[in-house]
Amino acid sequence: PLPVGAIWGVGRVTERRLKGLGLITVRDLRLAPLPLLIREFGRMGRRLHELSCGIDETPLGREAGSRSISNEVTYPFDLVDPEAIEAEVRRLARSVARRLRDSSLLCRTVRIKVRYPDFRTVTRQVRLGVGIDSEGLIETVAVYLLRERVALDEQGVRLIGVGAAHLSETTARQLPLFQ
Repeated sequence: PLPVGAIWGVGRVTERRLKGLGLITVRDLRLAPLPLLIREFGRMGRRLHELSCGIDETPLGREAGSRSISNEVTYPFDLVDPEAIEAEVRRLARSVARRLRDSSLLCRTVRIKVRYPDFRTVTRQVRLGVGIDSEGLIETVAVYLLRERVALDEQGVRLIGVGAAHLSETTARQLPLFQ
């Protein structure tokens, strides 16, 4: 038999009170007189009784999805060439955009992550006014972040990442003219 504590919303205190009334199992709770439960627990008494009978009108929603989508690469060597670093940011940005579209998601934040050879890590991000999933736009924002907000010098980088956050599902929207 399932103990009353297995019911959603029944914590230690409520379980103790139910056991004090001789209600040890879910079956005991289901067979208990409803007026007794309402007298002892108020509106929660009715709810406990319904749950013990398998009645739950709570609407089911979609399971929470990913909070962000990102791709990153760690190199076994220091990547020093600024053009190679930018090319990698562009490649990662396009990959993130494809994953967004494949998941029917838009992002309102684009971020990049850079780890230097001394293992210092910096992240930079931009919050956008609208949701996007365009390869061109995500790539442009990621490259802007790299060029304008990250210090690249002769030490190079060890890790590069591009991510998308503040995700929402796509709805009817204008299709991009150029992709």
